[in-house]
Amino acid sequence: MKKPALPVLILPFLVILVLVFASGCINTAETPDPVIGTWTSENDDRYVLILNADGTGTDSYVRGNTTLFCPVTWEYDGESYLLDYPNTASLTADGKTLTLDYGTVFSGDGIPGTWTGLETYLIYPGLTGSENYYIFDNHTGIYYWKCNENPAFSLVNGFSWKQLDNGTFSFYNYTQGYIFELSENDTVQTFFEGGIRYTGNGLIGVWNRTEPNFMPDGSIYTARRIINADGTTKLTWYDQNGTVSFGYDQIWTKLGGYYVIVGPESSRLGELILNDDGSITYYHPQDPEMVYHKQ
Repeated sequence: MKKPALPVLILPFLVILVLVFASGCINTAETPDPVIGTWTSENDDRYVLILNADGTGTDSYVRGNTTLFCPVTWEYDGESYLLDYPNTASLTADGKTLTLDYGTVFSGDGIPGTWTGLETYLIYPGLTGSENYYIFDNHTGIYYWKCNENPAFSLVNGFSWKQLDNGTFSFYNYTQGYIFELSENDTVQTFFEGGIRYTGNGLIGVWNRTEPNFMPDGSIYTARRIINADGTTKLTWYDQNGTVSFGYDQIWTKLGGYYVIVGPESSRLGELILNDDGSITYYHPQDPEMVYHKQ
C-alpha cells in the first residue's frame, strides 16, 4: 500500500506522506459519523486507520518492530469521505534542522534546500531506507524514500509547500513519482516501476515510449515525453489515430545516479466509501482498493 510521503505508508510498502490542510469535518448531527473510530484492513492487519470526530486521524503501518504513522485529515463531501495527508515541519533558528510532525529529524541548510533524514529504517531483512526532501524555490518539491541496497525499492513523490503564519512549513498535495536510469549513451530511459522504457537522444529533448499501453477496452495508446532543461516535463498520450488523448505537466530532477519524474498535483489522495455491511473501502490513486473493518 503506497501512501504519499512516509515510506511508510510508502507505497510499495509505504511511506508516502503528503500534506494538505483540509477543512476539518465536524459532524453536527446527534449521531456520530459512522466512519469515526479505528479501522483495520482485512487484507493486512498491519494497516490501521484511525478517524477522529474533529476531522483528523492517523494512517499507520507496522513494519517489523516499528510502527510508522501518517497524519490525515478527512471530510465528507455528501457522497464519500475524502482523505488528505498533511504534514508540517519546524525549522530551527539556524536553518539547519527540520523536524516533521511525524517525528523524523532532517539535516540541511535552509528552505528551499536539500534535506536528509538522520534515521535509517529497516524495510525488510537486508534492506534499509532513509527519507530525503528536495524543496525548491517555486514551492514544489520531491520526497525521496531511498532504499540503500536496491534502488528498485525506492519511492518518490512530488509535493507542494508553503510557509504558515506561525513560521512552520506545510508540505501537501503529494503525487506519485517515478524513478528511472539513463543508459550510458543517453538514448534509453528505463523506469524501475514496470521496466517501462523510453527512447530518445540526450536527456534534454523528446522521448518516446517503446511499448504501447493496452487498455481493458481494447484501445491502444502511445506516449511521448518532452524533458526541458528548466526541470519541467510534458507527458502526452496519443490514441491509435495519433490524436492527442490527454497530457499533463511534470517536474524532474536528478537524485544521485538516477532521475525522478513526478506527476501533476492531486488535491485529494484518498477516498473512503461506507459500505452497506459497515465496512469501508479505501481508494487511493497509487494503491489497490482496500477494505477496512471497524475494531
